[in-house]
Amino acid sequence: MKRIILTIVFLVPFVFCFGQVEKIDEAGIQFNLPNGKWSLINKQDKNDLLVYFYKREPITDKEGRKIIPNISFIVETISDTTDLVVYSMQKTATVHFDVKEVFDYNDKKLKIKHKYAIGYKGSYTDKGGI
Repeated sequence: MKRIILTIVFLVPFVFCFGQVEKIDEAGIQFNLPNGKWSLINKQDKNDLLVYFYKREPITDKEGRKIIPNISFIVETISDTTDLVVYSMQKTATVHFDVKEVFDYNDKKLKIKHKYAIGYKGSYTDKGGI
């Protein structure tokens, strides 16, 4: 038997609140983006991974640089015998961002209902040093 795992990556100071409603049918989820400044910019289906990329309108930092926050939803099918903790650790070892926080469906403040959802909040530095 297979199960769907949902990985959520936030590369932004992010607060969940009510905003525009989005759906990812493949993961059976519905969620709210914080406000109308966010949009789905790309959806990729590659190597058994389905990735939804959301970006926010740029935010100008103290130095006048335009910073574009990102949220990605990664949907994939894995074996039902896969240990989710080990799987998550292996995945985060290969990512190109600094993981600041990990959360899952047990986190009551986020109201994630997907039993196999794992979320990461982090930051990264782009090629330009931002």
